Amino acid sequence: MAFLAIIIIVSWIWCWWWPVPVTTVYISRHAEKLNYTSDTPLSPVGEVRALELAHVLKDEGIDAVFVTQFLRTQQTGQPTATESGVNVIQYDAGISQEVVDAILANHIGQQVLVIGHSNTVDDIAIGLGAPGVPELDELQFDRLFVVHRFGSTVHLDRLRYGVETP
Repeated sequence: MAFLAIIIIVSWIWCWWWPVPVTTVYISRHAEKLNYTSDTPLSPVGEVRALELAHVLKDEGIDAVFVTQFLRTQQTGQPTATESGVNVIQYDAGISQEVVDAILANHIGQQVLVIGHSNTVDDIAIGLGAPGVPELDELQFDRLFVVHRFGSTVHLDRLRYGVETP
C-alpha cells in the first residue's frame, strides 16, 4: 500500500514538473483562386484574404508553415511565413498524412499553419485526431480550424476570418 502511495506521489510530481507540451495546428484551405486551371494563382480577393490570415496569426508565434505544391497554397501561406520569419515547407497535396506525420515528428509543442485544399482540410484534421471537420464546399474560403493537441487529448476550434463566404 505504501508503495502505491509513493508511485502516485512520484507520478503527480512528474506531471507537475514535466507538463505535456501543447501543439497548435491552424488548418485552412487556400484563399480564393483566379480561375479553375490546375495551378492557378490567387485572385486579388484571395491575395487580400492571405494577408488577413497573416494578420490574424501575427501574434500566435507561428513556428512552421506547410503548403502544397500548388501556387495558390504557397501564395496563401507565404504572408504568414514572412510575418513569422519562417520558410514554407512543401508537402504533397495528394498525401495528407505526409504533413500530419511531419508535424507529429518535428513540431510537438509548436504553433503550425497548414494550408490545404477543400478536399484535404478534413483529412489533415482527422489525421491530427480531430474528427468532425467537414469537407469544404468549393466556395468556402473563410474557415480556419485550430487543432490543439496535448498528450492524447485533442481540442478543435472552428473560426472564420476575412470576408464571409457561404
